[in-house]
Amino acid sequence: EQVRNCLNGFVDFQSWILHLPDHPRNHGGGGAMTQNNNVMDENHAANRDPNGGTHALAPRNDNTQASAQPLPTSVKPELMAVSFALFVHTYLDALEVGMESTARQLRQTFLPLYRALYPNDVRDLMECSTTQHILRFNSTMTEYHESYGKLKQLADQVTKYQIRKELSVGNLNEYRKSTMNAHLLQSEYHRRTLLSTKMLDKIQDLPLLERARSTSAAQWTLPLATSTYALLVEY
Repeated sequence: EQVRNCLNGFVDFQSWILHLPDHPRNHGGGGAMTQNNNVMDENHAANRDPNGGTHALAPRNDNTQASAQPLPTSVKPELMAVSFALFVHTYLDALEVGMESTARQLRQTFLPLYRALYPNDVRDLMECSTTQHILRFNSTMTEYHESYGKLKQLADQVTKYQIRKELSVGNLNEYRKSTMNAHLLQSEYHRRTLLSTKMLDKIQDLPLLERARSTSAAQWTLPLATSTYALLVEY
């Protein structure tokens, strides 16, 4: 239910953005935003229910009246950046809970809006198309962070035994024991380093998914002008 609410919220938000007035330099020139409006209209038409209803991904209503005044040129691109972040999270959340058909429908309807704006990110998103894909990626992320934490522990233990070895020069048994333990821990550290590197390579092959599934909020950088922020507050 939570994912469906997020889905409906995203659809309404994206529809609101695309129906805001364009900056004059975008009028009549076939600009990206005008093309996005056309794509949105075409996709909604394609998703019409033959019985007269509307598809689940069509906006439910126009919840904000577009201002007659043209907006500053930065507003729509900044709002599209916000909506893209919401799109990515909504799409991946739908896949995670097994709503593959809904996620596929969401991608087919809205991904064309972002192809020209975020071509590399769109490529990454196309690589994740099933519940199995995102769960496997999440598992790799979890295993990597666990392995990274273990590496830090091993490094601390290696340092501890190296100090013991230096302090036990006059005690042959203690020296041998510390040397052996340090060697075993260094071997385990090396093994885990290779494993972690392989996992990190898999994660970094899809930087968009890495950013979207990171626990750090700073992974999404969305600079907003004052006018853009004011519109968001109004919305």
